[in-house]
Amino acid sequence: LPISRSHAMFTCYPATEAHLDDGSGNAREGPVLGDAGNGASKGYLRHLDNTRNEPNGEHCGRVLTTILYLNEDWPDDAGGALRMFENDRPLQVRAEILPRLNRLIAFWAAEVPHEVLPPRRDRFACTFWYLDREADPASVAFDKAPAAAVAKASGIGFLD
Repeated sequence: LPISRSHAMFTCYPATEAHLDDGSGNAREGPVLGDAGNGASKGYLRHLDNTRNEPNGEHCGRVLTTILYLNEDWPDDAGGALRMFENDRPLQVRAEILPRLNRLIAFWAAEVPHEVLPPRRDRFACTFWYLDREADPASVAFDKAPAAAVAKASGIGFLD
């Protein structure tokens, strides 16, 4: 089978809490995402990156998920952990992994249900999926992707 890799997917899950100014210049603790819906993250609910083994599931080509965390000085109480579940016991937690700088996680896309817990500070990650299909626009090398010309013209550099 052909093997290819997806583009890098860079994500930021915005903090769920922050020190906010109450208008009088005093900082207060409070939710960033209230009823106003201002873009803060509630995390990412339990899912598989490939549902090919599920009833009525689809094979998206993803075989291996890799995540590289880009968060300096991530404290234990900042939340934002990747929670991994047992596949055969759906609610049994296998592990919770904090998104610390340069931590690399790899797992089988169709076999490891997982979710992202809400972070209390902005959480950054870079995800790649290794695929078992021919390259397509979502899996070609970046220099062949349509965005490459824009990135090159703007002076943005990528590792690919």
